[in-house]
Amino acid sequence: MTIKEVAKKAGVSISTVSRVLNNKNWVDSKTREKVLLAVEETHFVPNGIARYLGGEHNETGIIGALFASPVSSFLTEYDVFYKIVLGITDITDQHGKCLLLEHAKEDYQNSDQLPNMIKRGLVDGIIVGGVPINENLIRDLKKTGRALVVIGKYKSFPTHRVLVDNFGGGYTAAEHLLQEGYKNIALIAGSLDIYHYADKVSGYEAACAAYKRKTNRKYMIEAPGQPEEAGYDSMKRLINSKPKPDAVFITDPSLTIGALRYLEEHEIKVPADIALVSYGCGCNFIKTTFGQLTYIHNGDRNIGHAAARLLFDIIEGNAQDEYDITISTRLIIGSSSIREKRGAKQRPVKH
Repeated sequence: MTIKEVAKKAGVSISTVSRVLNNKNWVDSKTREKVLLAVEETHFVPNGIARYLGGEHNETGIIGALFASPVSSFLTEYDVFYKIVLGITDITDQHGKCLLLEHAKEDYQNSDQLPNMIKRGLVDGIIVGGVPINENLIRDLKKTGRALVVIGKYKSFPTHRVLVDNFGGGYTAAEHLLQEGYKNIALIAGSLDIYHYADKVSGYEAACAAYKRKTNRKYMIEAPGQPEEAGYDSMKRLINSKPKPDAVFITDPSLTIGALRYLEEHEIKVPADIALVSYGCGCNFIKTTFGQLTYIHNGDRNIGHAAARLLFDIIEGNAQDEYDITISTRLIIGSSSIREKRGAKQRPVKH
């Protein structure tokens, strides 16, 4: 349905319909009621971009989300950004806005590589996040003058950020295994050059220190590259270690899937042969394929909620100074880490 058909139904000019839709004051009440009734009966929805380009409105009704992921699993159900995007759309729908999702270039160098909708200013605000995103991109996004929220730790240019307590998640995962009485706890992590992996490893190390348990470097595997393949190869390496670890903390869902496939192929039982705690493995695919794992819930959809709400606060002028929002994590206990007969719990050292 077009504005021309609305005008015809209301018996007025197209310009009169436009003035009513844009809340101009110089339309009498009777005419305004006729136009609004015609809009309702025709189910007409104004085109936000057309109104913006025509100078009739200073907002487009579109929120940009710019994400980067170094793996092919981007936006699969077990990728963290899948849930984040769902969280963002929960909030944009509440505000009657549309979401434009773009994938950031991994080798971003300058503003020529910005997506056209962002470069031309056709979004009201931008949410950005993902591993390969760099400081050059953050700088150029700030230069657009649009409201900006960053998911993750990017320090060079002050901006509003949504963070996850990855250190706390790593600590909780290791603490749970220690309290279950496991002695040789291994770790599989992605590249430690990536801040969220490094934070999880730091939490794991802190828990081991608090429980007076020395970390064994041969059990701590840094596994960059394609996560499922890296998880598969890392688990193979751990199983063939002598002595073999009795538990493992895995810092990423895709790494976990690869590790579990190795265990499944070689008929190695969880937790009888090796216990397992993963980070962020609550999706239906993993539950259906591998059962109820013990995992750290990382907030996923709440990250999207927080980022979108903060962005609308900025757009509406309710968030002036840059600040951080930190999403907490929690342990979800499944069958992959519980001993049939628990060992005696140790008490952590006071900090």
